[in-house]
Order: sequence, then C-alpha cells, then structure tokens
Amino acid sequence: MRFNVYTTSMQPVLRPGDALIVEGGAIAEVTPGAIVVVRNGNVWIVHRLIRRRVVGGRLCLQTKGDNRSRADSGIDGSAPIGVVKSVERGERSLSLLTWRARHGGRVLACLSRAQAGLYVPAPGVLRRLIMGGMRRGIYILALLVYKL
Repeated sequence: MRFNVYTTSMQPVLRPGDALIVEGGAIAEVTPGAIVVVRNGNVWIVHRLIRRRVVGGRLCLQTKGDNRSRADSGIDGSAPIGVVKSVERGERSLSLLTWRARHGGRVLACLSRAQAGLYVPAPGVLRRLIMGGMRRGIYILALLVYKL
C-alpha cells in the first residue's frame, strides 16, 4: 500500500508530501521503534510504535509522533496495522529496513517513551527545559539515524 504524509508529527523522518510504502504486518512481529500505520476510529495514524503491553488481558499498542511531546492514546492490538518499509521523498527513497534504521528506531522509541512519561500539560520551567532538550535530541538523532 502507499500512503501520503500530510502532517508534521513525525518530522524530520516523515514530512508532508512524503510517500510511504506500507506492508501489512502481524502484530506479534512489529517491534517498538517501527513506524506503523494504524486506524484509530476514522483516523489513520502514522507514528512510531513506542510500547506494546498487555492491559486487562488484551494487547495494547502505544504510538507517538517523533515531533510530539505526548504519546497517543492506546490502540487495541487487534486493530489492523501496517509497517512503513520505505519513504519516498522526491527522487530519494529511504529504506526503513536497514540495520541502522531498525536499531536507531528502537533508540528513538526509548527516548520517546521517556519523553511521554515526563509529559504534563502545564509543566514548570525545569520540566519545559528538559522536554525541549529531549525533543531536540530526538530530532537530531532522527536526522543522524536516517541520514536526512
């Protein structure tokens, strides 16, 4: 399948206008760090999978945009899921299947999970500085991992 990006929630890895090549994936095989496409109600979300956990005996996925401070609400693990395999930007194609992209994605997922854990809607000055630093760190790491 092919999807187009319309938002900035995954910048710098995904930008508005990028085309995504997406393959259906078995939920058991998708690991944190992967960029996934899930349907949540009437909305398609393209974010990084940051956590898989079991809640009340059911698998729950947590995703987060690299350019966002908080995580998305949990997504039922039985929802259809697609995994982004490559990104097409103009004449360039970026594979997300390389060792560097897969392992860098896992590190980004860990940082994103930590950032989401610190999120508070109206943080104090110190927390704002920490959150801003984490956001910049995620942005720079994504540039390095994906060689953008």
